[in-house]
Amino acid sequence: AAIKNDYNAGMNKPTFRSRCHSWLKLARISALPSALSNVALGYGVASVLVQANGSFQVNPIGLAGLLLASSCLYLAGMILNDVFDIDQDRQQRPHRPLPAGEIPISMAKFAGYLLLALGIGIATAAGWWEQATLMGTIPALLTASLLAAAILAYDKIWKTTWVAPWLMGGCRFLNVVLGASTLAFADRSSYLGTATPILWLGFCLGIYVAGVTWFARQEANSTAARDSKFRFELQLGNGLMLVAMIAMASSVWIGKQLNWLPDQEQSDGMMFLMLFGLIGLPVLRRNWNAMTAANPRMIQMAVGQALRSIILFDAALCFGFIPQAPGYAIAIACLLIPSFLLSRWFKPT
Repeated sequence: AAIKNDYNAGMNKPTFRSRCHSWLKLARISALPSALSNVALGYGVASVLVQANGSFQVNPIGLAGLLLASSCLYLAGMILNDVFDIDQDRQQRPHRPLPAGEIPISMAKFAGYLLLALGIGIATAAGWWEQATLMGTIPALLTASLLAAAILAYDKIWKTTWVAPWLMGGCRFLNVVLGASTLAFADRSSYLGTATPILWLGFCLGIYVAGVTWFARQEANSTAARDSKFRFELQLGNGLMLVAMIAMASSVWIGKQLNWLPDQEQSDGMMFLMLFGLIGLPVLRRNWNAMTAANPRMIQMAVGQALRSIILFDAALCFGFIPQAPGYAIAIACLLIPSFLLSRWFKPT
């Protein structure tokens, strides 16, 4: 009997593959590509803004450093989110890796804080690589630190309050700014001209993500159809997404009026609007179906599509602001492939 018990214990011992699956599930890895596309957008637009002739140049190592820093900060946020929600998850989501005992809570907490520190450190190193001066590292260091602080504030303090969706939008705003922090914010002589377009694009995406977060608050609520408050939050989320889409679709026209990119010919405004319509209308249609049914499953599907569409919005914005480098926009759009494939095994929400 003792031999049989030892055999069963060995059979139940987690394998390396199962441990990796648990960590990827905890980190909600399928939503990571949308965070990377934010950074790529910020970096791509900033690289054009800082060139006097409007040419497009990419420093592969500098961009890779910012992508890695953003990845660390994103993964830290997802892991710490579950660490601080452990009591609630034990009641409502016992299948998650922490309440299920697949990953020790102490180990997850350590990994989360370590990733926050790594994200700040790698972003600072990327700033040094791009600028080679101590002052050149400050924008990246400051942006990454603010993003880490916003992540902690969301996960630990305000997640269950009305502040949470706006804070989540702020995290996306800072993520776009992080992508530009080693370029657009380093030259103080042209700070206003280079920073304004980046701040506008970050603001638009921040409003969009705030809307997605309001919408997602109801994905686990089976009584949404009978509760006017929850109906209001769904409508608010959808409305914010719509406003953000209109703002993003108007970005090229606004850029022309304000001479954000005066030394290059931007993409055709009508084509840009049509592109945004092709991306945004399916999102709004699925949102409408979810609001009509007020079904948790349909809400979850709408949120998943809204998050994946961030990648296409980022690619479209790059196409609008950097028409001389369509390959860069296509590369960003290709992030949709791993996002879609990973979402089959790991839910993004």
